[in-house]
Amino acid sequence: MAGNLFDRPLFVKRKHFIQEIGCLDDIFDFLEDWPEEKRDITYETTLGACRDAVAGRFPPDVVRDNFERFLQKNGMLAEIEDIHSSGGASATATSAECRRWWRS
Repeated sequence: MAGNLFDRPLFVKRKHFIQEIGCLDDIFDFLEDWPEEKRDITYETTLGACRDAVAGRFPPDVVRDNFERFLQKNGMLAEIEDIHSSGGASATATSAECRRWWRS
């Protein structure tokens, strides 16, 4: 199960904060909240790859890379410079929760 954690988290620009994506569960949560009217082939492909990774049929790191492209396409990928200019990045609960959950 620890293989579902990413070596490097992704950061998503939200309206009022930066969200950390550190594992497959974070991607699932993000995609679950994605507006239905924006769910296109890229969304469906990303969601399918996530499901395949959980089932062991697709490498989680490849899902991470595909999700990074999904965020770029939608103008939501936060770069390190974005994080520092927003007052510094503190780890979000999501990745910390993933790490605790996967270790238990």
